[in-house]
Amino acid sequence: PQRLTADATLLLDHVAFVYLPRLWPTGLVGGVRPWITENMTAGTAHDGRIDVALEVDSDFSNLTLTRATGVVDADNMTVRWMTGMPPAEQGHARIRLVDADTIDITMTGGVQRVGSRTPLVLTGGSMHITGLSVKDQDADIAVQAKGPLADAIALLREPRLKLLSAHPIDLREPAGDVTVAIKVRLPL
Repeated sequence: PQRLTADATLLLDHVAFVYLPRLWPTGLVGGVRPWITENMTAGTAHDGRIDVALEVDSDFSNLTLTRATGVVDADNMTVRWMTGMPPAEQGHARIRLVDADTIDITMTGGVQRVGSRTPLVLTGGSMHITGLSVKDQDADIAVQAKGPLADAIALLREPRLKLLSAHPIDLREPAGDVTVAIKVRLPL
């Protein structure tokens, strides 16, 4: 009698990512809201379903999310996957809320502009975010891309990644095409 429970299903036809900050209640699904609303800046989420269970004291204080699962598809996304990095654009993805603490994002396409006019084509990728119920989250990111070798090296030289700062590669006028796979674990 001291706690009330509720189950809810939220269905999403479609919504532009630019409107997420207005629609997504602060505090729902932990601390990942700021990262998603600040870094997914364009595109459309569609065909979504989120199932949640909530508990609240009988005086409607102490609202607690006890269960959360769901899936939503997204098209034409712009995602800034790391602060200070050029965003991935024109992305297509499936965003899956595994539980109240975990989100998996599977990207099936997009482009990453780094240097030249020809972008790297993102042929696949994933982002596994954990720690939604705590202050700080961690992300495992895996990206596969193909395109100009010079742009792949420019991406690896990005100061925020720090991948080639300790062991620089001194290539002069690299040419040709390349297929690359990058795996990164970082705090959000």
